[in-house]
Amino acid sequence: MLLLLIPPVAVVRARNGPYSGPVPPTYGYDATSAVLQRPAWAKPRRDAAAASAFGDAQPECDVPIYSLTAWKRAHGRDFPDHPCIFAADASTATRGFAAFPDMDRFLALFGNETVEALPGYAQAGGQYCAINVGCRVKIRATLSDLASQWTGALAGFYVSQFGCGPLCERVLPYLGVPELFADAQPRTMNLLVGPARTGLPFHYHQRTWQALSFGRKAWFLVPPGRMSDDLARVVGPRIWPGDGFVAATRGVPPGQRPLRCVQYPGEIIWLPENWWHATLNLDASVAYGQKPLLPEPGRLAHTPDVRTPLLTAFATPQANLPWFELIEIRASMQRSGWDANRGLALLERTAAALHDAAASASSLGSEVAVIHAAAAFGLCVLAGSADNSRAKHGWPASQVATHTAKWRRAASTLDNATCSLQCAENCPAPVADDPSAPSVL
Repeated sequence: MLLLLIPPVAVVRARNGPYSGPVPPTYGYDATSAVLQRPAWAKPRRDAAAASAFGDAQPECDVPIYSLTAWKRAHGRDFPDHPCIFAADASTATRGFAAFPDMDRFLALFGNETVEALPGYAQAGGQYCAINVGCRVKIRATLSDLASQWTGALAGFYVSQFGCGPLCERVLPYLGVPELFADAQPRTMNLLVGPARTGLPFHYHQRTWQALSFGRKAWFLVPPGRMSDDLARVVGPRIWPGDGFVAATRGVPPGQRPLRCVQYPGEIIWLPENWWHATLNLDASVAYGQKPLLPEPGRLAHTPDVRTPLLTAFATPQANLPWFELIEIRASMQRSGWDANRGLALLERTAAALHDAAASASSLGSEVAVIHAAAAFGLCVLAGSADNSRAKHGWPASQVATHTAKWRRAASTLDNATCSLQCAENCPAPVADDPSAPSVL
């Protein structure tokens, strides 16, 4: 069995131009085909009286659910200006919907592919693996070997291929592009494979669609520029995994929590540009999607009667340079000429906010162990960033050591196992203090 922690590698940033790799054809699902026909459509969406997958009495989906065919009839090829779900029917189902209706069938076809997997706090969209410090928590294994430990040592490890890696290219013949998006060249393509309780932390990017072959996936959404400090403390953008904060969203209205929606097999979710979003697999799932370029400017169907109600609960504007935007913090340090005092002050503020947010996990009703592991990882990354700046930009060694020792001590106290992976030999023995005590930092 091949199962390796791989050493840190240089980050390859996404190209600015459109995706230039293989693209699957526009699909048309043949419901009469004996080869492709699935015994039944995706599990029907729960009715309003059924219990929500989120464990409260609120609706299971806060965004509109449309028929893709009806949307095209009303709006042509214009995309929605708001998040929505396109319901499962013959216009949304790919060949994969029939070929691999569950994880066992998917592994039978593709389990011998070697993949890389990361825990939720280090996933794409989160910025803590994107600042050239090195992600020591990455696993490389065959998909079957990885899956064999999803209920044990590698619970929470998720395969997310952006730009279409080798596994994605093998799966492509089973996938396709919905007709609505067929003439929009993809900027990137992505394939995501994982068990329940895996997903991506809050992040945002260009417009995107994502289809689900099997399983259920919970989506959490916040409008552009509306990630308030109070909301950020709950959901920990860029780093908190969904299984860490989902419990804290129960029983409170939108605005105090993100918008939520459960995506079912055969459905497609659409997100306009720069909407904050996080995901959490409720079952083992395979998802596939693209970030399409608009073929011409302004190809959005403006529907203020639908879009405005989705925004009204999120009146508080986003803070400037909030603690979770690590890449922007690094850019600020670069603009200052890598001034040591300025840089360490920014990293110290980030470390303190990260630790304070972790310390409040219990009072917020979050999953404490998940949040503490994520915070420990983040603190180790911040320490590694300061060490790099000492080596590359001449930050004073004693000054850096004072800060990094404190951050690594806090990381060890929060979650020594995660600290030992990411801080490696620099991880100290945990202190006896309560890990939620703010005095650690």
